[in-house]
Amino acid sequence: MKNTLIMGLLIMLLHGSQMAHALQTNPDTSATHKQAHTFYTGAGYGSNLIYYGTSVSGNQPYYSAELLYSWKGGIWAGAGLFHLPGNQPFFSFIDLSAGYNYVFNKVFDAGFSISQYFGGQSLDTTFYSSYTFLSANLGIDWVLAYTSVSPGWMLAEENSFYLLLDNSHFFRTPVLGEKGNYFSFNPGISLMFGSYAWLTQIRRQGSGGGGGGGQGPGPGGTKAYYYTTTELREDFRLLDLQLGFPMAFNTKRLSLEFEPAYFFNFIEDENGGKNGQFYFTAGIFLKIN
Repeated sequence: MKNTLIMGLLIMLLHGSQMAHALQTNPDTSATHKQAHTFYTGAGYGSNLIYYGTSVSGNQPYYSAELLYSWKGGIWAGAGLFHLPGNQPFFSFIDLSAGYNYVFNKVFDAGFSISQYFGGQSLDTTFYSSYTFLSANLGIDWVLAYTSVSPGWMLAEENSFYLLLDNSHFFRTPVLGEKGNYFSFNPGISLMFGSYAWLTQIRRQGSGGGGGGGQGPGPGGTKAYYYTTTELREDFRLLDLQLGFPMAFNTKRLSLEFEPAYFFNFIEDENGGKNGQFYFTAGIFLKIN
């Protein structure tokens, strides 16, 4: 099993933290070479920037720049800068993250991370102004598939809990030529669960006193009537599903990556509909040392 740093830089754009998944472990039978200090840098483009089920870019394209440092393949830190055309400041969304990954054996690996996000004033800052995200992950290599279970906690004005379940299958071509170049692929499906709150109108039945007229017998008893109240409800449910097919051309220092993906949101929007859309990301990443 091998920590595939470069593949993770692009894959994680599907579900949030740019660097929280940057060191995600993907199954690979090649030997792990733990270099003491490793630096990566990269630049990317995407047709839509989706974080935790919501489009930060308003369904518009974005540009990104990343820098990643890793120490012996375990401790890591990174920064992601995102430019959304037409928004100010120039980098409208910033991600600073750090974490630790550990590979127990060929089957199990685990890790944790902490990320701090900053959103520009031109964004919808109700959710993305500034918040901290804590996450952990447990990876299981089933040979035919790799499963990652990642609970996460968003620390903001109202704390939220998320659970990301990811299943993928990593494979690569044989080495091409004498320079050791190869193509790699990591198709997968991701499910994100979380708390969802909504307002609902409930029709209730009440009763009131009847009336009697004058002296002697008259109509009386109670009279039923109906009224509507609005209540806030919350439950834990499946929020979205994403299908992705990351692919990359890898050299010893350079990686060219492309990923088409389909995103489906199970939560109804303001028009009562549910969103399904295709989008893609592309990037170039360089190993500095």
